[in-house]
Formats: sequence, structure tokens, C-alpha cells
Amino acid sequence: MKFIAWLALVVLIGSFLCRPIADPDLWWHIVVGRWIVAHRQVPAVDYWNMFGAGQPWRAYSWLNEVVYALVESWYKESGLAVLQLALGFSFTAVILWSFGVIASDYFLGALVGVIAVAACRSHFSIRPQTVVWILFALVLLIAEKSRLGRATRWHLVWLFVLGSVWANTHISAIFGVIALALWPISGGLQRANLNQLVILVACFIAGTFLSPYVGGEWLTLFAKSDHVFSFRALDEFKPANLTQVPTMCLLFLIAVIVVLSFAANRLAPLGAMMVALCTVVGAGVAVKFAPFAAIALGALTAVWLAEGRVISNRKEQSNRLLEGLLLIRERFQALHPQTVGACAFFIGCIAWVNIAKAIKAPIDYSVIPVRAVDFIEKHKLEHPILNEFTSGGYLEYRWSTPQGEPNHLVPLDGRTNVNMRDVWDSYAKAFKGSEQWREYFAKVNPRTVIWRQGSPLVPLLLEAQDWCRVFESGKRPNSYAVFIKREEFDRRSSEFTSSDCS
Repeated sequence: MKFIAWLALVVLIGSFLCRPIADPDLWWHIVVGRWIVAHRQVPAVDYWNMFGAGQPWRAYSWLNEVVYALVESWYKESGLAVLQLALGFSFTAVILWSFGVIASDYFLGALVGVIAVAACRSHFSIRPQTVVWILFALVLLIAEKSRLGRATRWHLVWLFVLGSVWANTHISAIFGVIALALWPISGGLQRANLNQLVILVACFIAGTFLSPYVGGEWLTLFAKSDHVFSFRALDEFKPANLTQVPTMCLLFLIAVIVVLSFAANRLAPLGAMMVALCTVVGAGVAVKFAPFAAIALGALTAVWLAEGRVISNRKEQSNRLLEGLLLIRERFQALHPQTVGACAFFIGCIAWVNIAKAIKAPIDYSVIPVRAVDFIEKHKLEHPILNEFTSGGYLEYRWSTPQGEPNHLVPLDGRTNVNMRDVWDSYAKAFKGSEQWREYFAKVNPRTVIWRQGSPLVPLLLEAQDWCRVFESGKRPNSYAVFIKREEFDRRSSEFTSSDCS
């Protein structure tokens, strides 16, 4: 019955993660997946970007992209919703289970895991990074086994497998290397321990070379390592701040670790603290790294809960926080099985409501320019079409064939690793509505513009003499407007029911 309660909690938290899909990157991932499925190979150059077509490019998330493309092809939007739910359940289950193993107590591990999962909700979606969070938690679990001297040859095999899956999912395998190199350190680093660390890291890195690009993902990582600082205009590359839920969850976990450390009158294991510190600094640099920090801090809290119990029993020291948590666990374990079953049923009902909502409304169309693109296609508006970064992935999706071949190239399609610096700089000026906003237009030479209503660029276009707004998907800032050249409007004005021209 306890397992049923744990499983109900996993389903509840996993369904809580899933909201209508709004991630703009999903669409270009589907396009790349379609291309891979159709051509039975991974691309070596870019095919979809107006300024990057023909340039070397690695689809380092190809494994996920193939899954996205197949699910979308077979089951459409409902399939994507189910895939997101499966990802949410898997992520939650791995976090709660791994923290339970580390804490040697599944109840305490679940308490910590719920906080860590909540810290990831703002970033959760159908994206390769979510799979990486699962891999990171599993790597930390093996690193903890190594720190305790319990690692076996099978763990080395699993590290090789995890490294391979990571390399074919995302280029962030450096987080796994950092975790394996630092986490097992608990004091003086003896020769035997150093050899073990080298073996752990070597097995993981060896796995990353088992990919179609034979380790080329590392070259992409090193070549694009400055993206965190180059694309500050994007929300995911902005530093974490105190007003964000992930940051508050991180601070809470840090506070728990500090309290446990003071109660035990000693610090947590050195290597685990270094890993947590590295990920927290990463979250301070860019909020997209906050989930790594949440998982590392959660694992460190689980370690400290396990060691705190040992220290408390041996030294007979009072640790009121730990004692309170253990008391809650005892009260839970003392509940009658029927009571636990009733609670599990109630939790399951709530989860079912969340699941039904996720399947009924799988896509958040308020942030995806579906109606605007429909308008462009209905009136056969001319290309090139100028767009902003966040809408580019969906435009790439709409203007590609079922085999992933592009019908039209997109100036900015949501992939930071194909954008040239001068193109991005000119786009940033248009995005901010600066005096040099026309630089981006000069590079694209567009005949049509699709842009969000709340952007500073829209008033500038309305005041300009050479552009006319012919469509609005709504009045909200996230709705989209479509502009065409004035000469085009003068020639086809009878086709549009409403327009704005200066």
C-alpha cells in the first residue's frame, strides 16, 4: 500500500508538471526529426536557416527529435500531450526514487524530491533538456554509490550507457563529467580514490563518443560555450532572480542543508558541496541551469539526511529538523492501510483531472502564431518573411514538407547554434525597438513581417511609411500581427477586411 501511495504521488506531481505545450523549440525539433526519419541519417549541414543553410551543423538532439517526429506523425497533438505526460511521470519517478536511495529512506527522499521537481516546473516541457535532468539524477546516484565505496562494474556499464544517451540527447554532458569528477570526493584524495574517479569519468566520456557524430558534440559545446552571454535577450539565458519559483526552491533547499549542517556541527561531503555550488553558480549565470542546481541540491540534501541520522545516533546529538521529519514519517507509516489507500485514491483523482486537462488542450495556441501563419498562407503573402526568434521554430514547422525539407527558409528559427553574430545583433536591435531597427530588415529584405503585438517594433512599423498591418490575432501582448509592404497593400487592399497604414 505504501508503494501505491508513492506511485500516486509520482502521478500527481508528474501531471502537475504538464501544462499546454508552449515551448517554441518543439516545432523545429519535429522538423529535424522528420528529416532524419526520411533520409535515414543525421544532418551534417543546416537546411532551414536563411543565413545558415549549407553551413556545418550537428543535430545533437537527434534521438529525441526522431521520437518527437514519429509521435507527431502518428498521433498528432494528442500524442505530444501523452508524450509530455510520460516524460513528466518518468522525471518525477526518477527524482523521487534516486533521492530515496541516496537518503536510505523513500519517504524522506520523496519529500526532498517534490521540492526539487517543483523547482523544475517553469522549465519543464517536451524538450531534450528534460531527459538530461533524468540522466543527471542517475549520474549523481552512481557518484554517491562511488563515494560510499559501493560502486560495482555494473555501475561503470551504466555510466557508459548514460553517457551515450546524454550525447545523443544534448551537448550538456559536461554536467555529468563535473558530477562524477567531484561528487565522490569526501576528504583527502588518496591514489586509490583518484584512480576510481578517473575510471568513472572515463567510462562516462567513452559513452559520449557512441553517437553518429562520434563525439563531435563536444566540439559543438566548446564552439558555442559563449551562448550564455551572447543571447542574454532570451529569457532562458537571463540570470535567476529572487522573484522566480525555481530560485525560491533552491534557497529553501540551501536553508535545509545549512540547518542540518549546524545541527551536526560539520559540513556536508566536500565533493557533493562542490557540485551543488557549481550548479548554483550556473543558475546564477543563466536560469536555464536552475534544474541542474535543484537536482544537485536535492541529492545533497538526501545525502545529508542519511548522514545526519547516522551522526545523530552515534553522538546522541539533537537534530530537531531531522527528528521532525522522522516523526512525520512514523505517523504516516502508522496510518491504517485503508486510510493510505483512500489518500492514494484522492491523489489519483486530482492527478486524473490534470491529465484530462493536458490531453484536452495539448497546445497553448496563445503563444504560437497559428492564426497568423494561416492568414499568411490563405492570402499567399510573399516571402521572405521576417520573424522574431521565438516564433521561428513554428514557422520552420509550417514551411517544411512531411519529410523535413524546407519550402521556405526562416531568418531566425529558434536555434541559437546556427545564428551568425551579426544577424543576431541586428535582430536584437529590432526586438528592442532601437534606432537601428532597420538593420535586421536590411539583412532579410522581407516582403512580410510576423511579430508579437507587445514588442516595441510594432509601434515603429505602424508609424513607418512603408509597412501596413493587415492582421491581428488578438490585442494581448503575446498575440501576433502581420505586416506587408505598402506597395503590396495598395495593390491588394480589397483582400483585407482591416488594416493599419500610417
